[in-house]
Amino acid sequence: MIFDLSWATWGPPIVVGLIALAAGVALALRSRRGGAASRGPTREDLLARKEALVEQLRGLEAERSKLGAEAYAERWQYTLDRAARALQAIDRFDTAPPQAETAAEVAAASAGSTWNRVGWALATVVFFGILGMTMTKAVKPRGEGGMTGATVDAQQAALDAAKARLDKDPSDIDDAALLAHASIRDGDLEAGMKYVDLGRKAAPDDLRIQSSLAALMIAIGYVDKAVVVLDQVQQADPKQPQAWLWRGYLASVQGDKPGAEAALSKVLELSEDAEDRRIAAAILADVRAPPPQVRMKGTVKLAPGTTVPDGALLLVYARASQVAAGPPLAALKLPASELPLDFTITDKDRPMVNGPWPDQVWIQARLDIDGNAMTKDEGAPASEMSGPITSPDAPVELVLQ
Repeated sequence: MIFDLSWATWGPPIVVGLIALAAGVALALRSRRGGAASRGPTREDLLARKEALVEQLRGLEAERSKLGAEAYAERWQYTLDRAARALQAIDRFDTAPPQAETAAEVAAASAGSTWNRVGWALATVVFFGILGMTMTKAVKPRGEGGMTGATVDAQQAALDAAKARLDKDPSDIDDAALLAHASIRDGDLEAGMKYVDLGRKAAPDDLRIQSSLAALMIAIGYVDKAVVVLDQVQQADPKQPQAWLWRGYLASVQGDKPGAEAALSKVLELSEDAEDRRIAAAILADVRAPPPQVRMKGTVKLAPGTTVPDGALLLVYARASQVAAGPPLAALKLPASELPLDFTITDKDRPMVNGPWPDQVWIQARLDIDGNAMTKDEGAPASEMSGPITSPDAPVELVLQ
């Protein structure tokens, strides 16, 4: 089965991807809304800019019949690039480190917020590249086959040479397949689409190109079609390593741990590509990692007559003593609009895991009004320090007043 890679097919799903991003950004803003910066655009300004660009993309699709194919593609790409930059600006705005108190407090507050911005994270992964998660792993110690600077330089030289050869001969299927896979693996979907398109024109049934096509389909949300393509590739060649890589990645994102482990183990068995093997090993380590240990559970409530200001965030800190000073053991950052709420603190909420969890722990919650976790807003509702808590199963109730 051959799928059309023209803009007529791929344009609408990209618009859908941008709309999904808008929903993700809206979720992120609800969970981490704060005061406007003293200088420069606000979050609302950046979001409005992004939404205007999405509308322009919709308008372009409606006017497509009035434009030539070349003009349409040029205007589409220009607007898409601007939308991507607007989204990146929103992300930078949302994650810029505050400028007060200690860096440890920033890390503590940020650690909990990650899991409460799932909508934004998933939307970003879906649109900007199916290897967003694995690229994060690149900064961690590399288990198998870690690359030296010389290896990276050699790989880049090989890619540059492949580009030069493909410029001279666009029908060179080996170079098109190499560049398509490398581009998608690095999260560069635009280049990936270009090289997949070239490869399909030269050899539409090439299994490497079909594997990269499946990866692109995953990236823009055509998961069912991607699975069909991967099935066809693996029926033709059960040892095609790139197909196993994308199948393993998809399974890991979907929470299918057995499927991910089986597929990624095949990559390590079959692939001769050092970077593919490294990525597979990194995801596999994540899949096999034990669930984080639960340290505390509890509930946060509002005292009668206590109100939550619009855009406030709930901060929950666990400490080794009842003195609220210095970096916390663990921290959560949650949307205060959901109060009352239950919370769970695990080892993933510890900004710096140094040694065992103490036998006695104190915990406190407070509202953050200005969006800066480093500052304490005067008059903001807060709970009493609760403790000592000696068991993760002990009932903890924090009342904001």
